[in-house]
Amino acid sequence: MVHRLLTRLALGVFIGKDDFTTLGRGEQGALAAAPIFREFMKEALADQPATPFRIPQGIVLVPVDAKSGTPEPQGTPGSILEAFKPGTEPGPISPASRTSAATM
Repeated sequence: MVHRLLTRLALGVFIGKDDFTTLGRGEQGALAAAPIFREFMKEALADQPATPFRIPQGIVLVPVDAKSGTPEPQGTPGSILEAFKPGTEPGPISPASRTSAATM
């Protein structure tokens, strides 16, 4: 799957009611909105080249377990990189596990 980021396009999809009543059994706004968002973005970005995501300066990427969110050593199977503002990372974090935007 190729992810694309287009900085001049923003989209929000709201599915819900303003009176806090249910959308129906097992239904929620995110489940209903996600397919609309996906289809719109597929069409809107169809002719756009893939653009790498630029990590803002000062943000650190920390490998964490994809399910629990606990810190993991770099390269651990089942881990993903999550972005944090320095000082807000889940601890303990070894300096070797950190990846800063400057090193990407």
